[in-house]
Amino acid sequence: MIVDPVERGTLGDDQRVLATGRRIVLGLLGGTADQLDLARLLTRHQTVVGTTLRSRAVADKAEIVAGTRAEIWPHVASGAVRPVIDAVLPIQRAEEAHERLRTNATVGKVVLTVA
Repeated sequence: MIVDPVERGTLGDDQRVLATGRRIVLGLLGGTADQLDLARLLTRHQTVVGTTLRSRAVADKAEIVAGTRAEIWPHVASGAVRPVIDAVLPIQRAEEAHERLRTNATVGKVVLTVA
């Protein structure tokens, strides 16, 4: 599964690396979506799901958070699921970090540290 809450022109790359029969969960924090390759979607039995929390009721959001805490967080806590870290920068380089994110020059998260 690929979870891409930003989707800033990466849908094609997501589809290329997604294994047959798997799914992509998209959000639009980065604006409008990239082009979907329907041939790849069909021949590789991929599923694309769109989601947003913003328009959901508070009770729905609470249920999602509870499910995440119960089903996903234990895997994160154990180290079985880890984020991909692109860069670790000191807080003094926050402007550079934001520029890397703005230009989509990252693969993974950018972490700012405070010494």
